[in-house]
Amino acid sequence: DAVEVTTVSVPGDGPAPDVSLDAVATVAAAIRARETLRFDYSPRGADGETLDTARPPRRAEPHHLVAAGGRWYVLAWDVDRVDWRVFALERLRLRTHNGARFAPRPVPGGGAAAFVGRLLLLAGRQLAQSGDERLVGLALDAEPIGVLGGLRR
Repeated sequence: DAVEVTTVSVPGDGPAPDVSLDAVATVAAAIRARETLRFDYSPRGADGETLDTARPPRRAEPHHLVAAGGRWYVLAWDVDRVDWRVFALERLRLRTHNGARFAPRPVPGGGAAAFVGRLLLLAGRQLAQSGDERLVGLALDAEPIGVLGGLRR
């Protein structure tokens, strides 16, 4: 079985962070098998740097891998926050990849490319207004997807 990867162009593409191929393969396998991921997710500080702070593990049902702006993202249903999220793969440390199986949910907004593309458009607008390229990455994985401009439609 092949894994489906969605690519989206992003304004202000910067240098790509290091992401191991093992992490990409593990997430791809979980998407293909429809298995819940359990992972630690490092938040970003005000300066855009990833912080290593203790937080409870996250649980998410991964639906798509998205390549955008030189980065890998996971579009997933966050089980605990009951909403769609986009996680930056370089900030995700897997605990287990073979969690409970799940039934796939329809991605709102016409599929992964349209949904994430709209989110990237919002992030691009923030970039244009502020001139701060870090906002593209911050907007993707810091905000609940459902509150960004009515993305559930």
